[in-house]
Amino acid sequence: MGPEAECGHQSHPSIQIVRYHPRYAVACGALVRASFERFVAADISPEGQNHFFSIVARVLGENHAAYTTFCALRNEGPVAIISMRETCHLSLFFCEPGSMGRGLGRMMLSALEQHLISAHPAGCELTVNSSLFAVNIYRRLGFKVCGEPTSNNGILFQSMVKSIQPPERACVNDNV
Repeated sequence: MGPEAECGHQSHPSIQIVRYHPRYAVACGALVRASFERFVAADISPEGQNHFFSIVARVLGENHAAYTTFCALRNEGPVAIISMRETCHLSLFFCEPGSMGRGLGRMMLSALEQHLISAHPAGCELTVNSSLFAVNIYRRLGFKVCGEPTSNNGILFQSMVKSIQPPERACVNDNV
C-alpha cells in the first residue's frame, strides 16, 4: 500500500492515505490535540505542552514542506497523521482516539516505511521520542528502546529506533 491509496483494511474500510496538505491543518490540529490531551498531557509539564504544540504548528503550518507527512482520511476528514523530519525522525504520529487499536497506526507507519525505502534504498534508522504512554505501541510496531527516559523542554520521552530495510530480494540461481 502506498501513499494516496485506498486501503481495504477490514477494520478501516474506505480509509485513504494521502500526502498532507495545509487544507487539513485545522482538522489535523484538532485530532492531535484530542489524542494528546487524552493520552499524553498528564506526563508533560505546561512548558512541555507549549513546546509540543509549537512543533505541531510548524508541521501543519508554513514549514509543512520541511516534513514528510501523511494523513489517513475517512469521508475526506483526517483520522490519523504521521509526520517525519527529513532526518528520519518521527515528529508526529497520532490517531483519532476512537480509531486506535484497529490497525490504523500500522497502516500509517507502513505508508511512511514505503516512502523511506524509496528514498533510502540501502535502508535507514527511523527514530522517535515516544511519550511514555506510547512506548508499548511503538514496541508492537517494531521499535526498540534506546537508553533511559529523558526530559527536554519540559517533555518526558523515551528515545526509540526502528531499522527500515527494503524487502529481501530473492536470489536467482542461473543453474536451476
